[in-house]
Amino acid sequence: MLRKLSVYNATEPTSEEADEKPKTATKMGTVMGVFFPCIQNIFGVLFFIRMTWIVGTAGIVQSFFVVLTCVSVTFLTAISLSAIATNGVVSGGGPYYMISRNLGPELGGAVGILFYLGTTIAASMYLTGAVEIFLVTCLCGKC
Repeated sequence: MLRKLSVYNATEPTSEEADEKPKTATKMGTVMGVFFPCIQNIFGVLFFIRMTWIVGTAGIVQSFFVVLTCVSVTFLTAISLSAIATNGVVSGGGPYYMISRNLGPELGGAVGILFYLGTTIAASMYLTGAVEIFLVTCLCGKC
């Protein structure tokens, strides 16, 4: 078997393969690639599962201000990142790559650390919500 693999020479395309047009990758588009992931992050575990607990603990007025603060921070972040993205040509990479290339390594490093911490905290919130749903639905409050 190793001998067959070592003399493998089927890399030359046939005439039919050479005449075929290369297939382009399907792109996700605005709705599936941008809108749904953003909505999923905004209306995540905190909004749907923990909102009743927040209202019960803090009250309606304080809960409104918590949600207003979160929406304001998310809106300002989205506006700032949009301004950076439209400021020049952005090659591959993510938000950290774009920020560090446009604003410099010092600010990019600080934002990268905050991005890491935010992602870590979000993952712990998602796990907490998943465990809470599992306990409520599967164990029916037996714990």
